[in-house]
Amino acid sequence: MRERGDADLRGYGVQMRHFEEARELWRTYVPARGQAVTVQGELIRAVEKLCDEAQHNGNVNWSDDQAILVNYVRDTLH
Repeated sequence: MRERGDADLRGYGVQMRHFEEARELWRTYVPARGQAVTVQGELIRAVEKLCDEAQHNGNVNWSDDQAILVNYVRDTLH
């Protein structure tokens, strides 16, 4: 059994060392629907949407929507 603070395993065998922190950031900055009102929230939302497409669909449903998200993340972090 894991002790609190140990890495969590969440799907695809990926270790997430900061799962609780990530969940709290999501709860704080990302609305249930629609765009976030903060840059932080939009970045989290964009990255999660890109990850979801890659992990669940292997990017076979890639469209202009994903390209917009990639550009947003790149331009914001640049």
